[in-house]
Amino acid sequence: MSQSNSSQSPSPRSTPDLDADYGAQMKDLLLSISPEMSVQQLGETRQKILALVSDHDETVTGLKRRLVDVENEANNPSKRTRRSRNHRTEGMEEPAGDFTPEELESAGPGRKMVILCALWLAVGEGGDTVSAPPGGSKDENDERQGQLRELDNIMPVELRPFMKRGWFAQALADGMKSQLANTAYRLRKDGLANLVDGLKVPKPARRHNASPRRCHQPGHIRTALDYFKRRIGWIDDTGKYSFFNIPFLHANETSKLDYNQLFRHPLLLKIWSCIIRGIVAPTHVMKKKAVHPRASTMQRIFNIQYTTPGAIAASAVWVVWMFSADETFADTGDVTDINYYERFNLYLEKILEGLGHRQLWAWELFQYWDEHLFPELNGSHSGGGAVNRDDDQREELCRRRV
Repeated sequence: MSQSNSSQSPSPRSTPDLDADYGAQMKDLLLSISPEMSVQQLGETRQKILALVSDHDETVTGLKRRLVDVENEANNPSKRTRRSRNHRTEGMEEPAGDFTPEELESAGPGRKMVILCALWLAVGEGGDTVSAPPGGSKDENDERQGQLRELDNIMPVELRPFMKRGWFAQALADGMKSQLANTAYRLRKDGLANLVDGLKVPKPARRHNASPRRCHQPGHIRTALDYFKRRIGWIDDTGKYSFFNIPFLHANETSKLDYNQLFRHPLLLKIWSCIIRGIVAPTHVMKKKAVHPRASTMQRIFNIQYTTPGAIAASAVWVVWMFSADETFADTGDVTDINYYERFNLYLEKILEGLGHRQLWAWELFQYWDEHLFPELNGSHSGGGAVNRDDDQREELCRRRV
């Protein structure tokens, strides 16, 4: 499910005073600190400062990358050559209007696809690390058609005629790869502390004659790893990871599939809030409080106003990977051999099936997510809120893909 594009071609070239804006925001935060503040208030301010620094670093990194791309293009005579009616350059494609592949990536259709719709594409040629393995089954063809419709829905109108161009596909893939890498780093590095805050992890029994230092030895680490392995569905009898009997997918952490609890674990909601709002947001999401940093966020960039089926399915996949032994995020785990691509499709299919058949658990699931992530919008129509068009679009998606 995608949220329709309401902006949204790339803005004209300009040179924003990023340092001035960053400095002003940092100054405001520092001046807000006072001895009268509580420990909690100081902690929240500290997190805001860290988030601001992180977002600024990401912006600077992106600008440096863009500068390198522009310099490389400027130094490549073949790319500076203009095509005319009487002299066409073989093997080159005309970008869409004033757009370059780099500007298309910054416009974000690839990033938006990952955040709202799907972690991988079922379209495109084999060998692309973002695309699914090529195949010809009916289910795979249906998946491709569904994703093409989602791409068309999130795409700026000016770019839709160019969706079959080679440079377009590459820019889309680059945007998806960039978002996947950014999310993986955020979940396991910058945002980890806020994501796991409040998560209960059992400690190994300590013998009366054991030194405190031993509690941090390999035995303790193995206990924690074994605990998390089971939290994400490991079954000793089969030697495999379950798809649905996963405590970290259920609000009550049951190890048996319960549709009334499925996809409601706080970790899933925290993960998506971290993706769309930054590393501070997870600390407030279960309090039904939306925190919007002053820095630019994915929610602001893409005008995200409600939960999508793809967002829930992706968050379920992210939580499994986050606590797995896999070092890098890919369609198949490099250590566990978990098939994350298959897992995402299965979760998405289950959600869409529930919506398409108007099953109560599925409609209440979106009410639950919207109430926590978008409390200022009064949830969604399916949950008794005020935003009717969200559910109309969900129903349209079900008619297309179920």
